[in-house]
Amino acid sequence: MKVSRADRAIRPLLLACYPDWKGRKVSVCVAESYQMMDYWSEGSRHYVRAFDIATGKIADHDASNPFRGQAHARVTIPDGIALVEHSIFCGKDAGIAIYVTPASLARLLPGNASARS
Repeated sequence: MKVSRADRAIRPLLLACYPDWKGRKVSVCVAESYQMMDYWSEGSRHYVRAFDIATGKIADHDASNPFRGQAHARVTIPDGIALVEHSIFCGKDAGIAIYVTPASLARLLPGNASARS
């Protein structure tokens, strides 16, 4: 689902994860798992940060080497965590996708989750 970067629940998450990002495309994706692809491949890349919805803390990971298994791993998204992915496609900003579990969606978008799904 598409959301506004100005949404009061989304804005703090974007500022914490990618403070210099000036794009406009933001979407929220409900998923149980996420496929890592955090490395350059033919002009495209997906940067990923884990955001703790309750505390606002961010965790990075080191999966930028495509020759290591963790760069391609499928990970289970923990409840309470949003995986915030900034995508570059063929050298152009493709926006930000926020991956959360169904249980975390209500915490991320309180009062709006059922209206937007």
